[in-house]
Amino acid sequence: MTAAQSPAEVDDIESGSENQAALAGKLRSLAALAVPALVFWFVAYWVVAPTDPLAPVTLLMTPRLFLVMLEMLGLAIVAAGLSVAIRGPRSATFGPLGVAVGLAAVSIRGGNMDLLPICLPASAAPWPVRSLIFEFWLWVGLIAVGAVVGRWVDSWSTTDPEHLARHPRDADDEVVDSAAEMRRALLAVAVVTILAFVLVPVFAGGMRSAVLKGQVFFSVGAGFYVATVAVLTMVRLRSPLWILFALVVVGSAAYVVGEPAFTKEMIEHGTRLVIPGIARPTPMQFAALGAIGIWSGFLSSPGIVFVRNSVEVR
Repeated sequence: MTAAQSPAEVDDIESGSENQAALAGKLRSLAALAVPALVFWFVAYWVVAPTDPLAPVTLLMTPRLFLVMLEMLGLAIVAAGLSVAIRGPRSATFGPLGVAVGLAAVSIRGGNMDLLPICLPASAAPWPVRSLIFEFWLWVGLIAVGAVVGRWVDSWSTTDPEHLARHPRDADDEVVDSAAEMRRALLAVAVVTILAFVLVPVFAGGMRSAVLKGQVFFSVGAGFYVATVAVLTMVRLRSPLWILFALVVVGSAAYVVGEPAFTKEMIEHGTRLVIPGIARPTPMQFAALGAIGIWSGFLSSPGIVFVRNSVEVR
């Protein structure tokens, strides 16, 4: 502060600098998610695009599954690294979030789940439960790889104490392998599983409602977001990776309990099946949108703010 500046002017200058820094952080966050979305929209769709443009984006109609997954793994590593690098230091959570946003973006370009039985080859089952669950696990695993890459790229950031003071550590860096942490994680997984299993079909609408892509996206994302925020108001967790187990349970059970009723004649005549709300997302959509809901709820919940503040104070 110079002699010509009053304390009020100094406060205004500091407040303006803080607002600019906050705006820059928000813009970096948007760019960190927009870049993976564009990468997957153009490149990943070329990798996993179905032969039928109206068919949903799924691995069930891919003849070269191993090669496709290798290519998607490479894209996931690139997307997670770019997302964390763009967001800046101490943003490891943007690794899996960037991969999830990319998968959600590429799934938009395909059809809805009610077209799957019609588009599958005649030799395949109209509703291959085990194949759907296996594909769902593959996409969840790809998002988990994004978490590993995110922490790796984030470790490149400086360890200067002054820099760390300006950028407090992510709570994800403070994972504690203890009995108490494990008990909290198990409780969180159980609660999120129950809440999401109830909320997703409620948000998806009734059995007779049309399968709309926007409603499918909203039902899974909002269901896991609300469940995550609700559980984090009661349980203090240091990593959203724990809650990913709830997504695995809910998504796997969805394709079992949500199997539609059909006959051979219905499939032969190309009749769209009436699919329950919980099974309307494709495996890619279920994994991506569930992860987006989990990580968004984790980043915006009061619990994560408490953890960040406690870490910063220490």
